[in-house]
Amino acid sequence: MPTSTTCIPDSTTNSSSYVYRDRSWTNTANYRNVLRDDRPVNSYADDRRYMTQGVYSGATGTNNSTGVVTVYANSGFVYSGTDLLSKYNAYFNASSFATKAGIAYNGMLVQLLGKVADQKANLGVAYAEAAKTAAHISHTAERLDRAYRALRSRNFWEVAKQLNINFSTSPGPRRYARSPWKAPDVHKTWLEYKYGWMPLLMDVKGTAELFAQHVVGRPLRFSVQAKVDVPFVTDSSTSYAAFGGGTASWSETLSGSYSARSKLWLEITNPHLAALQQMGLTNPLLVAWELVPYSFVLDWFISVGDWLKGLSALHGVSIRRAMRSNINSLTYTYSQPATTAVSSGSTFRNGAKVAMVRQRAYNRGIPSVNSFDLYPPINDNLGFTKLVTSLALLRAAHR
Repeated sequence: MPTSTTCIPDSTTNSSSYVYRDRSWTNTANYRNVLRDDRPVNSYADDRRYMTQGVYSGATGTNNSTGVVTVYANSGFVYSGTDLLSKYNAYFNASSFATKAGIAYNGMLVQLLGKVADQKANLGVAYAEAAKTAAHISHTAERLDRAYRALRSRNFWEVAKQLNINFSTSPGPRRYARSPWKAPDVHKTWLEYKYGWMPLLMDVKGTAELFAQHVVGRPLRFSVQAKVDVPFVTDSSTSYAAFGGGTASWSETLSGSYSARSKLWLEITNPHLAALQQMGLTNPLLVAWELVPYSFVLDWFISVGDWLKGLSALHGVSIRRAMRSNINSLTYTYSQPATTAVSSGSTFRNGAKVAMVRQRAYNRGIPSVNSFDLYPPINDNLGFTKLVTSLALLRAAHR
């Protein structure tokens, strides 16, 4: 487990640099001779920090009458490598960063289990909504038939009405000219498409894929992976401190990102149970949630459905190997400009202080994947489609 810290003074740029690196790992004997599919995941950690700072010209006070100079702080480098690292650690809120990283990692595992589930259809929901689906298909067929008959009769107002694009409460061009314009009922068509036809077509597609998959033969061993990248919002602060009668200000800024990746190597141990899981028949909680009115709206903000799907993802499937890795990239800067102030008959001068710390920490290890330890991830990405759908729902509720 080598750890190294080096100081590299640079007289050309009047600065000093410190390079800090800490690494640790585990090895497997005869790793290259182990079959590729049976190689274990070895842990590895590599923490690198590069620190640099400018030369501090010191702080003095000059009596304007006598010319006597008082030295308040000597010139030179402000911090040693250890002191600068301590200043960075004091400013960096590790618990806040860990909380944000934990939320992102939880969402990634929920996404990963969703890929493991590979759910093709939810037959429980399809059966519960069979009557509603049949009525929807019948109603749509009747509307299309009426629209076709109206088109043959050149009754275009009736055609528009049946297609939910009618513009007037009263048919006929003469009465249309005197009646107020009516907003098209496009929201009905959009909602029918989004939550009527699309789920039905996706169930048909998924069921066909499920049958094809089992006719051809689903691979007994497969792998899935997921990743997440989260920018760490810049956190900055500015402080003011009196020195020698003058006011010196400095600012500290921290920005960076958290990225994580996870991969699972799996094996189907119970093909029949795995097939039932793909049909949505082993998770009654998911069926109940899908049948709750407007549950999809809550899923826009909190992914309850994806979380429930992950609860049964490992039915009939076992994890052979698991790997997770993450990279923390952070940049900390400290900046204090040079100041000059006149107070009480003296001139006070304080030199500039500039320092920076860049950290890149990489970790690889074996995660513990337990679906019951996870929680519904928060979804803050609404997107244009959800915006249109929400407007359509509000329009329908208003009418």
